[in-house]
Amino acid sequence: MHTASLSSKGQIVIPKALRSELNLAAGTRFALSVEAGRLVLEPLREPEFDLDAIHAAVEALSGCLRRKAP
Repeated sequence: MHTASLSSKGQIVIPKALRSELNLAAGTRFALSVEAGRLVLEPLREPEFDLDAIHAAVEALSGCLRRKAP
């Protein structure tokens, strides 16, 4: 079991062994939640996409590109 302390600025240092095990690097962003009275940190590995906005943009551009004549 690993332990950490909360600083006066609200910061916690994740021990190196855990950072290595979870492949966490400086700048990794986390989703935070409380589950059954426990703080849960979940690394955000992939960017979140607004699929509806992407679909609308593709639809708006549909037909704008033309092939070059052979």
